Parts: sequence; C-alpha cells; structure tokens
Amino acid sequence: MERIAVPARPDYLQRLAEAGCTFPTMYGKPYMAETLPQPAAYRLTAEEVEKIQTATRELHAISLAVVDHAVRHEEAMNMLRIPNGFADIVAESWLRGDQDLYQRLDVCFDRKSGEYKLFEFNGDTPTGVVEMNANLHWWEDAQELGMISKDTDVFNDFRFHMVNRMSDLKSRIGDKVFYFSSVKNNDEEEATVRFLKKCAEDADIFTEFLHLEDIRAAENDFIDKKSFRVEWLFKLFPWEDMAVGDLCEDIRRIKSCTFVEPAWKMVWSNKAFLALAWKLFPGHPNLLPAFVEGDPAANGLKNFIRKPQWGREGQNMSIVKDGQTVHSSDGAYGNDTMILQQYLPMPSYDGRYPVIGSWVVNNEPAGVLIREDSNPITGNLSACIPTFIQ
Repeated sequence: MERIAVPARPDYLQRLAEAGCTFPTMYGKPYMAETLPQPAAYRLTAEEVEKIQTATRELHAISLAVVDHAVRHEEAMNMLRIPNGFADIVAESWLRGDQDLYQRLDVCFDRKSGEYKLFEFNGDTPTGVVEMNANLHWWEDAQELGMISKDTDVFNDFRFHMVNRMSDLKSRIGDKVFYFSSVKNNDEEEATVRFLKKCAEDADIFTEFLHLEDIRAAENDFIDKKSFRVEWLFKLFPWEDMAVGDLCEDIRRIKSCTFVEPAWKMVWSNKAFLALAWKLFPGHPNLLPAFVEGDPAANGLKNFIRKPQWGREGQNMSIVKDGQTVHSSDGAYGNDTMILQQYLPMPSYDGRYPVIGSWVVNNEPAGVLIREDSNPITGNLSACIPTFIQ
C-alpha cells in the first residue's frame, strides 16, 4: 500500500455534494481528502485487496458464530453485559432470523504475521457509506482528469451489493412502506440513511424518511406523524440506547415492527465481542488477543489498547506500552467497562495512520474505506481518503 499526493478536483465541492456528501469538513476540520492541505489517495495492489477480502470473509464467519454462541449460552451473554435484561430480545431476534443489511470491519495489516487483524467490528450503526459513494465518484473523475492512470481499478461495490440486498428484502417487505430513520440535527447520519433509502427505492421498495423523534408508540404499533403504522424500520441509532427506559418496554410490548438493523446486532456493537471472539477462536490469525479488564488472562498483555465496551468514534481509548499511556482520547464513556486488546503498531504513511474499513453486505465483501489520522487512535474526525488498485 502506498500513500500518494494528488491534486484536488477543480469542482470537488460540487462533485462531493452530487455524491451525497454535504460534509466535506467536520466541525471546521478537514474530513474528505480534498480538504486536506495536501490531498492524497492510497494505492493498493490487487494482491492486497484479495487478502483483505479473504480476511473479511473469515472474520464475518467468526462474527456470525460468536452471535450464535452468545444467544445460546448465558455465560456469554453475561460477558457482553447486554443492558436491562435485554438479552432475551437479542436472542429471540437471532433465533427468529431477523434480517440485517451491512457491517464494517476495521482492520490493519500486521507486517510481522502478514495477516490483516481485526481492530473493531461496526455492526449496528456503521457510517461511511456516503463517503464510499463519494470516493467512487473520485476514482471515476481522477481517471478522466489524468490524476491516475485509466488502467487502475477500484474495490468499491457497496452500492451494487446494497441494491441487491434490498431486492432480497423486497420479497419480505412486499408493498409495505420501509421507513428510514435517523436523529435530528445530524447531517452525516441523515445523509447515510437517505443513501440507503435510495438503494431501497432502486430495488422498487416503497420508502419514507422519518426522524426517530417523530416515531410514537401506540397501543399495539409504532406509528409515524400521520398515525400510519411503522412495520419496517431502518434506524441508525444504537440498540444499547434503545434498550433503556420506556422505549425498551415499548419494544418488548409491540411486535408489529421489524427493525433493521435487528436487535441481535447488539452483540456486534459491543466491544466485549472482541474478547468473546478471542475466547472462542484463540490464536486465530485475523484476531488480536482481547479480554474484559479484570480478567486474569489479560495480565499477559504488555502493550495494549484500552477501549470502553460501548464506546464509539474512538472516544476514551488509551494506548499503553510497558505500563505507560502513550496516546489517549477524551469522551463520554470513561465510566464504562473496559476491554483490553493487544496493541498492534500501525504502519505510518507521511506521518498518518490509516485504518482499513472493510464493508460486508449480504455476507460478501463490498469495498474498502480508509480513514487516517495523525495519531494511532481513529476518531469521528479522522480524514476519509480514497483508494484505487494498481
């Protein structure tokens, strides 16, 4: 893999907007590559992409096995600390075969073993799909503008696979409305949801967009602002936040709504998943040793990264080497149960640390998204860099 400098397209802001990306910067900081002082792209080889795909398939199979084990073993569910007695809903969702859409595995290449290792599993509310679409447009434009050779390729099949996945769901949804929902005042999440909504429309599904705050619980149904029943709902909102308070009781009581993503994905949005995966598949070449903090087995970790169990966007993480914290991040999850994962030194390119997000749609690898930062902890403001194959 190689990081190369590239010029920004003359009309890059317009092209990003046309791809659905209305957030080229985030909170005043560069986000999409062309807003960096020196735009860049990552050149991958076909061999590297094939190895990423192989690792992704292997890790996805492991992730499914972890869910199946967890819902059948109380000890595993206790390890995952599913909140508020929600474990039965998670188990029922899996055993019922509730359908899902997509997930993203964040991996990094281990130069010592020659394998891609799993850093994190984003299975409930992964964002970055609009960025994937924007990067696909970048690759097409970069070829036309002579920024990269026309004999290059790209591994970015997310939209293709997602439309096919929606076509599969069409047979279940029929003529019902598939609602797509995010919270108010979050442009990135709404753009993500609207992109997925468009994929559903391309599969001839009737859709509506609805802010999550505008969904109400009636006697036996969830309803929209016009009091129509919400029977199919994609919600870009964490299950662990839905499993509390009155909403938890409403979900227990109301059985007429099919949630996408399903409740069993709480296992994947939970960083204790990393510890459970290692327990079930110790020594697997694509996994790093991981333990719940306090587990005596973690005492053998000399260098590790400390992660909050329900943490998101790189918050409250710390990298510890030889007993010293060398990098850390602030956040809202400081009181959470912590997961310790063996630290894997990340390769640095021009002083930047890239993480490869490998997408899975319909059980198949669907593309890669690289996020990079000036330190080894990837957060929600880490820059999004396009890729191509040569």
